[in-house]
Amino acid sequence: MAIVLDTSASMGYQGLNGVPFHRAQETAAGLLRSLRPGDTATLILAAERPRVLFDPPTPQIGDVIQAVLTAEPTPLGTRLLPAVERALAMLQRAETPNRELYVLSDFARHGWESAPLKARACVWC
Repeated sequence: MAIVLDTSASMGYQGLNGVPFHRAQETAAGLLRSLRPGDTATLILAAERPRVLFDPPTPQIGDVIQAVLTAEPTPLGTRLLPAVERALAMLQRAETPNRELYVLSDFARHGWESAPLKARACVWC
């Protein structure tokens, strides 16, 4: 499993439904807790440049959960496509059958502006 977590400034803003970043952290932790023994996971923090925290993906799921829960939004914007590309490359190399990719973001338009139209259209696939 690969989780791309948007750490842009907009994810840290308080909205009517809470702070998007906190909801994304809870969702990511829940996804990770659903993994079975032998599964592996990685976390990629998406900002101006992606930051891969577990390369190769690790079977130490507790470590990935801890990294998710201690991550914080940055004062910067984000570019999601490079983070998604890194995640896909890691999943292609993975030797485990669980090759799921989750992108947790507010999907602000500027985060996808540099993406080719085909990649932007694929955000929901």
